Amino acid sequence: MRTAFVVLCVACAAPAAAQDLFPAWFVRGALGATEIHGTHDLKEADLDSFWLGARVGRAFGWKGTFALDAGVSGSSEDGGFVSVTGGLEARALARSRVSPFLRLEAGFLNESLGGCFVVGWGGGVAFRVADPISLRAGVLLCDHCSDGVGPVVAQVGVEYRW
Repeated sequence: MRTAFVVLCVACAAPAAAQDLFPAWFVRGALGATEIHGTHDLKEADLDSFWLGARVGRAFGWKGTFALDAGVSGSSEDGGFVSVTGGLEARALARSRVSPFLRLEAGFLNESLGGCFVVGWGGGVAFRVADPISLRAGVLLCDHCSDGVGPVVAQVGVEYRW
């Protein structure tokens, strides 16, 4: 009877220990440069305005391969803009020290010319420096309203998992 009890406890503890190695919830803060109206050609983009963003989300799927998040960001570019978006991210090597990612975002953007929907895609790389902290760098290319190219955002940030 005692042996069965010990085996049962080890079996119950293993998933909890594995989950603790890679927590699913995260919060991110990022800063960067942006251009709200212009081009998707990064060589021609005039990324001279400060950009700031914050997100919260949860990883899911096999070993945290995917993540859903929501966030708010803003800049003073062209009279200023604020956006509220949701995102889906695919992480190729989510538990590795270096993990490339691709992301899609959609939401609402409010600028000096009015408010409208915004959609975008981007990618980058995350560097896990110490559990539970990662440094991230990436680029996001968006379209807003029916004819608005941008914002284009180049960003760096920090992710904390719990």
